[in-house]
Amino acid sequence: MEPRPLVPVYPFAEAENDIELYRGPAKLCAEEITEVVLKLSMRRKVEIAWEVTVGDHNFSLEDGELEIDHPDYGPCVLPVRLHNGAGLGRVDPVELGNQCPMTRVTCHWANLPQILPGQPLTKDGVGWWRGRWTATANNWRFTIDSRPDISETLRARQRSGEDFVITHTGELTTADGRSFAPDEAADVLFAIQLALSFALGRWVAPCCPVGFDERGERVFEQWAPWRCDPWRGNFHWWYEHRDEDLSEFVSRFVCAFLDESTRAATRHLAVHAISANHGTTTTEGRLMLAQAGLEYLAWIDLVATGRYTKQGFRELGAAGKLRLLLNGASITTTIPPELDALQTLSATRSGGAWDGPTALVWVRNRLVHPKSPAEPYEIEQLVWQSTQLQLEYLELLLLHRLRYERSYLRRYPPGGWPTPIPVPWAAS
Repeated sequence: MEPRPLVPVYPFAEAENDIELYRGPAKLCAEEITEVVLKLSMRRKVEIAWEVTVGDHNFSLEDGELEIDHPDYGPCVLPVRLHNGAGLGRVDPVELGNQCPMTRVTCHWANLPQILPGQPLTKDGVGWWRGRWTATANNWRFTIDSRPDISETLRARQRSGEDFVITHTGELTTADGRSFAPDEAADVLFAIQLALSFALGRWVAPCCPVGFDERGERVFEQWAPWRCDPWRGNFHWWYEHRDEDLSEFVSRFVCAFLDESTRAATRHLAVHAISANHGTTTTEGRLMLAQAGLEYLAWIDLVATGRYTKQGFRELGAAGKLRLLLNGASITTTIPPELDALQTLSATRSGGAWDGPTALVWVRNRLVHPKSPAEPYEIEQLVWQSTQLQLEYLELLLLHRLRYERSYLRRYPPGGWPTPIPVPWAAS
């Protein structure tokens, strides 16, 4: 018999994609309110919104405090912002409950795709679907279940063009049953968010985490705006039909994030890559962000470790630093034949002798210091292809740093059809 799916604390939304968190009396700026509704809003961003639904009011448009009597946590004071004098706005980050030890945390996940093939789940013993993904890191266990109607939900999202949708329920526990503090859980949840966002090339978010103690009672909850990108067709290196690849990667990523000796590098490299892949970032901006990530990685790997002096590091030059990193990870420096604009640049400037690092440095320098305004753009698609190669270098080097050994998707696959292949160092 297939296991039952995780049960979300708040039911999945059936209309307008908002999830109600509280409905009842409240007090705002010492004024009694008959009814206020607080909800996880998925309109322009993922945040906690509030609205007075009964009575006529004319509040001052200033930040204030909304007081409610929560059925589980008792009296709560919420820092709020007002967008409309009638009583409409958003809730600033706030934690409900206390710092009691917890044994599990349940949350919603926004904008995750179907993670396939997945472990089978059943609801009420009727029908089944492949919806469970799991991973472990250190003593932490992560479980993420897709909602039963995930296929219909994603099709409806495509038809409506919605930017945000709740797609999964997640649970965080420890493998040995050890209890943990809310701060520990928040740190691990952010690590998972960062890992999944890097794997998908865009920010995804765990929303409304709720903590339970060993008796199964709610003792903690977080309400906040969560960083989440609109659901667009961003390229990502992870292939969505290989859930085991994702499990290995997330496990390695979270272990590196929780290790103080590797935490900072893991975090900053992932953020550089996610930001450089963002759909609204200009092509030139993406190239600069990826370049900054690679320069940061070169410094911490070559200078901070004592392998090179500052003088020796400078003498390597930008292309030499990148080439050294790529060679150390068994990543070819040859310009891929699919990137014809970069091939043309190499043929024009060096008779075909340039490799990828040299060509990328030339493009970056000409974007910042062109000899003529048109120079970086004279070869069609040159800047775009340079960005793709630069981003792939950055993603692969972070994967290599994490000792990830499975497959990835190339940004410029032969024939244009993305097919997962082993990472270069696994083959070597």
